[in-house]
Amino acid sequence: MTTRATHLRRSLAAIAAGACAILGVGAWTIPAQAADPAYTFTNGSIIVHKYANPGGGSALPDGSGTTPTTDPVDGVKFTVAQVEGINLADGSGWTAVGQGDKHASLDSDGKNVTGADGKTYAVSTSTSEQTTAQNGTATFSNLDLGLYVVTETDDTGATVGGKPVKVLTKSAPFLVTVPYLSGGSKWVNDVNVYPKNTVSTNDTTPVKTTDTTGLNFQGDTITWTITQTVPQLGQGEKLKTFKISDPLPSGVNKVSNNDVTVTIASSGGVSKTVPNTVSVDDPNKVTVDFAKGLGDLASGDKVTVTIRATVNDLTQLANSATTTINDTSFDSSSDADGAADPTTVTSQKLTVVKNAQGDESTTLPGAVFTVYPGKCANVTGESTGHRLAPTDANGETSTWAEGQTDAAKKALSGDALLVAGQTYCVKETTAPAGYQINPTGQEVVQGAGPVTKTFTDTKVDSGILPNLPMTGAQGLVLLTVLGLLVAGTGAWFGVVAARRKQNDAE
Repeated sequence: MTTRATHLRRSLAAIAAGACAILGVGAWTIPAQAADPAYTFTNGSIIVHKYANPGGGSALPDGSGTTPTTDPVDGVKFTVAQVEGINLADGSGWTAVGQGDKHASLDSDGKNVTGADGKTYAVSTSTSEQTTAQNGTATFSNLDLGLYVVTETDDTGATVGGKPVKVLTKSAPFLVTVPYLSGGSKWVNDVNVYPKNTVSTNDTTPVKTTDTTGLNFQGDTITWTITQTVPQLGQGEKLKTFKISDPLPSGVNKVSNNDVTVTIASSGGVSKTVPNTVSVDDPNKVTVDFAKGLGDLASGDKVTVTIRATVNDLTQLANSATTTINDTSFDSSSDADGAADPTTVTSQKLTVVKNAQGDESTTLPGAVFTVYPGKCANVTGESTGHRLAPTDANGETSTWAEGQTDAAKKALSGDALLVAGQTYCVKETTAPAGYQINPTGQEVVQGAGPVTKTFTDTKVDSGILPNLPMTGAQGLVLLTVLGLLVAGTGAWFGVVAARRKQNDAE
C-alpha cells in the first residue's frame, strides 16, 4: 500500500471530512465510524450538477439517490481551484479542514481560506474551467488529493431545453474535499455536488404588452401591462428583492399613482393581496416595489402591473420594463419567447390632396377634411373625428386644424400622425368655394410608411341652374315679374276710377 494511503488510513479515526452538502454548502462532519481501511486513493474528480432551482431530489455525493426534479441548466461556466498548503495525505491537512461547526471557510475575497486551525491558506490562481453540458453537468477530472474551491463564473449562456434563461442567484463559491466521505463511512474519489441557485426560465420572464384599443390620435389613452411570475426558488432561498419598473417613453403625459394598477394571483388563479409601494420618479419612471410584502409572495404567483397614460406626442412610443429579483435585473419581452425586446407603437403621416374633377392638375385650396377612427361604413353624424387644417395653395393638408378641439376638448395640432395598423376614414366636410363636397369617404389602413389620399370635387357652374325648382332662382324672377304686372294693373284701374269720379262731379 502506498505511503499516501497509509497516512490517510491512520488519520481516519481522529479527523473530519470536509463535505459540500447536497444542494449547497453544509457543515463539515466527523465520520461516524472509521472508513474502509482498505480504501486506496487515486486521482479523483468533482462533478458539478447545475439544476434550475434544485429541490425535491435526494442525490448523494457518491452519485446514488435521486436527482432534483427540476430541469438541468447547460451553458454555465464553473472553475475549480485547489487550496494551497493543505495536504490531505496526513492528519495535519484534515486538521486544517476541520470538523463539525469548526471548519475551514472561504474568505469574502475568494482568494484565501481560513482553516479550522486558524491559519490562512491561499487559493491557487491556477484554475480549471468547464461548462455545463445539456445534462447540466461539468466534470473536473484527474484532480489530486486536496481541498478545492468551486466557483460559478459565467451564466450568460445559460439555457434550459435550448431556450435562454436568467440565473437570478448564482451558486455561492464553496469548498469540497477530494476524496469525500459519503454517509459517514464511504470514501468516494468522484464527488458529485449540486449547488444551490435560482433560475428564471421563459415561463418566469417578464412579459410586457401594449393595448392600443381606443388609441387613434394624440390625446387618446395607451395602456401597458407587465406580467411577472415569481420564480421557483432554490432550496433554502428566499426573496430578497422583487420589484418591477417601467421608464415610460417621451410622448406620454406624466402619470400618477392612480394610473397604475397592481394585481396578484396565486398559481391556482386565486386573487391575493400583497403589500407593495407604487412610485413615479422623474422624468416618468413607474416602480412597483414589494419590499414590504416579500414574505407574502410565493413561487408561481403572477404579478400584473397595468399603466395607463395619455399620448401627447404621437411619435414612436418604445420602451421596456425591468424586473429585479434578488438583486438581478433583466428586461421584459413582448411575448413569451424570453428574448428581451421593447414594446413599440409607431405612427405615420397622412397627407390629403384636393383636385378639381376633370382637371387633376388643378389643386384646390380651402377644402376641409375630417379623419374618423374605424371604417367609413361606421361613420355617422354623431361620430367624433379630428379635423385637418384647410388645404393650402397646393391643395394639400397634413396638419390638424390649429385651435380645433374634439368632443373631449383636447387640443389638436401638428402633423396628422395616425397609428400604424389602425383603420381610419377620411371624409371631406367643407368644399372649396365654387365646388361641391365629395361625399365619398376613403379608408386608410395606416401601414409602415406615409400615406397620401387624393379627393376630387365637381365645380358648381351655370349649367346646373335650369335644374333648380321654380322656387329657386328662375322661380323668383318669374314671381317678381308677375308681381310688377299685378301692381301695374291695379294702378291703372285706380287712375281710371278717379277720372270717372271727377267727370261725374262736373
